[in-house]
Amino acid sequence: PHPKRPAIRLLITQLHTHKRYESIFESYYLSLLTEFYTAESSQLASQPGKSAREFIMHCDERIAQERKRCEEVLKESSSGVVRSQTEHALLEGRLKWLAQDGNVVLLGD
Repeated sequence: PHPKRPAIRLLITQLHTHKRYESIFESYYLSLLTEFYTAESSQLASQPGKSAREFIMHCDERIAQERKRCEEVLKESSSGVVRSQTEHALLEGRLKWLAQDGNVVLLGD
């Protein structure tokens, strides 16, 4: 965890108290999250030999990390949208590749 995590949690509490959490912090966090995971997804999917199984396992790991971060730092109200945005950023544009690779694994070459 980031060493400033406790300070960030205090800031979030103050923003929430003043009804500014969603407009100031959550929206910014979601845009960073989307940018980061979209780039990571592109980089992972372009690796030669990367299987759909490996990719999905990585996605599951990232979703779990974001869930834990939400529990420890963000407001509970963010958990659904953070999970949704994480899934969307990681999987957008990859479903056809994942389905094709999955079929190859299931059906053989």
